[in-house]
Amino acid sequence: MKKGDFFWLAGLAAFIVILVVPASREIFVKFTTEHAYLGGFIKFFILTTMGELLAIRIVTSDWDIPK
Repeated sequence: MKKGDFFWLAGLAAFIVILVVPASREIFVKFTTEHAYLGGFIKFFILTTMGELLAIRIVTSDWDIPK
């Protein structure tokens, strides 16, 4: 495993922890309920960026920033 793999997994783990811990989950749900468009944009940005980075990692076996 490369160093970038650990950063990607840490980012995924952080997002999962936010959704699993009840206190942070309530804050997250409240924010996305009150600010639906902004919350949706933030979730979309995080998940699509992580997905794109993972796809590039799988195809090229290296962590590259999409151009």
